[in-house]
Amino acid sequence: MDLISVIVPVYNVEEKIVRCVTSIREQTYTNLQIILVNDGSIDRSGELCDEMAQIDNRITVIHKKNGGVSSARNEGIRNAVGKYVGFVDGDDYIEKDMYEELYKLFSVKDTIDMVSCGYFEDFTEKYEIKCCGQEAKLLDKEEAYVELFSRKSVLGCSCCNKLFKNEIICKNMYNESIKHCEDLDFLLHVLHQVREVICINKILYHYIHRENSATRKKFCGDQMGMVYVTENMINFTKENYSHLLPLAYAYQLPWLLNLLSLYYSSDKRKEYRNEKREIMRIVIKNKERYLKNRYVYWGDYFLLIGALMHLYKPFCYFLDIGVNLFHKLKSMLKI
Repeated sequence: MDLISVIVPVYNVEEKIVRCVTSIREQTYTNLQIILVNDGSIDRSGELCDEMAQIDNRITVIHKKNGGVSSARNEGIRNAVGKYVGFVDGDDYIEKDMYEELYKLFSVKDTIDMVSCGYFEDFTEKYEIKCCGQEAKLLDKEEAYVELFSRKSVLGCSCCNKLFKNEIICKNMYNESIKHCEDLDFLLHVLHQVREVICINKILYHYIHRENSATRKKFCGDQMGMVYVTENMINFTKENYSHLLPLAYAYQLPWLLNLLSLYYSSDKRKEYRNEKREIMRIVIKNKERYLKNRYVYWGDYFLLIGALMHLYKPFCYFLDIGVNLFHKLKSMLKI
């Protein structure tokens, strides 16, 4: 059995970290190096990590000053000695056969460098299934980028529902200056190194939405990292896969629209006017790429028109009404 290194960034998750690590310790695939990177937690997370290391010699705990999730993952990568590397966030957990299911896929072909599974997006009272198609997919490098840029991707931009060959990971480190969309930036460059990828139709990871997590907050300056990452994505695609640019632009647009939605829902809009102007500068600069793009989702196209007309909020309102009405009619007619 080859060694798998599992990297867990830990920051102020004392209520979740034991469940997370237990789900890794109880994997049916047992040859694991479990690297817990305590990223300057100010609660009991670090102590709990040390306690778990006392009862399982597969666990290594690294304590460091707070530097963010990218910094913590990089520290884990530098200490990973397994042939394969996976990531689990400290407040999430995994199904007990996740790494067994992912590991066995590498035996399908020698050219498989990365494998991916579906995941549950768990909210307080409901869950959604993401990145899980009707059947497994074998993708070459270019097909992997097409899948990444697709609206209903079975690949997705998260690194936590994936297992990588270490020889690929060690050539790519996280950009520690990026505070949002760090996985997308990381994966964009990792895919450039892979030969083939397998996406399976099994749901094995649980991504937990915390009410106070970064992805649930109102607009903040750090979220402008999304603009940097998606612009970098466009430039990277233009340089390496120019024929995929329409897909990349269609993928960029909803990220920018999401930022606008966060901005307009903020009670500190005056504070972030410059950030809003920068978002709109990118939208206006690329508007022809969006308006004439057959890959743009109709709802994004509708909101784009609203943004260009400076009527974004009312367009959002009417879109919500329309979507809710559509789903009610669909349910009534049992379509």
